Amino acid sequence: MLRTDTSIREGNSKMKRNTTRKTLATLALACMAMAMTPFNALADSQVTSARIFGADRFGTAVAVANTGWTVTNTAILAPADDANMIYALEAAPLAGKASPILLTDKNWLSAATQAELVKLGVKNVYVVGSIDQTVVDQVNAMSGVTAIVLKGADRTDTAAAIASKLINPAGSFVIGYSALPDALSIASYAAANNYSILLANPDGTLPASETAYKGANTYIIGGPTLVDNIPGATRIFGADRFATNQAVLNAFTYSYNHVYVANGTDAHLVDSLVASPLAAMYNAPILLTEPNGSGTIASVSTRSRLDPAAVVTAIGGVTMSDFWW
Repeated sequence: MLRTDTSIREGNSKMKRNTTRKTLATLALACMAMAMTPFNALADSQVTSARIFGADRFGTAVAVANTGWTVTNTAILAPADDANMIYALEAAPLAGKASPILLTDKNWLSAATQAELVKLGVKNVYVVGSIDQTVVDQVNAMSGVTAIVLKGADRTDTAAAIASKLINPAGSFVIGYSALPDALSIASYAAANNYSILLANPDGTLPASETAYKGANTYIIGGPTLVDNIPGATRIFGADRFATNQAVLNAFTYSYNHVYVANGTDAHLVDSLVASPLAAMYNAPILLTEPNGSGTIASVSTRSRLDPAAVVTAIGGVTMSDFWW
């Protein structure tokens, strides 16, 4: 007897569900396998080293999450495209030491990310920035998971929406509207120490939506061409993103039993962003480098600060050079 159209649809639906579950499980295992891979040891010390990476930026974010968490109630979901990485930066303080930052396509929930949300048992997902409602609906459709949207009319309003969720922030880091490279250096410190991250106008004024979240201790990250002076604020900057990285490490107190190293070139900035909550767990710095290591001004002074048994971890694949040190 021929099956009815309804029977055929039911059979196809069941096959699709089984295939989806197998795909998600395979992706999760693949990302776990790539989560932490040793790289060159530092021969003249007891410092050990490792690398956390995935097949792409989605996989690297999952690998970072697998390194830091076996279970978590809350996760941050940020857009993965280069034009909107600022939202992962703004969300670093909300992630703090407790929540991983995962990435997704703007208009579809990435399969590897969905698998990781399931694996970690996440219940609440903060969906930040320019992510479409389609993704929000997909998150809400997951069993036992609730999407909490933090989104404004633009990146400044989104920064305010995120800052509104912080409890008694200790202070603020203020950056320029397009100052993402400089601001990477403070993401882990902001996450570890409950500092909001706000975007200022070039003249140093804050948009009205952000004014209420400017803390008593205010720092401007980056030079005066990006943000003019703000009364009462301390400016931290260098000649470029790598020199600014050095200035940030000198200005703030970190623990040096862990150090994270990320590629600071434009094509790989997202790796340092997803690593910020993991680094925050250890109050650890994130060093920025170029693939050949030539941009790492901070490495010499950082080496002298390392604890005797420190772990130095590169974030990202082989484009993040072994020879940064």
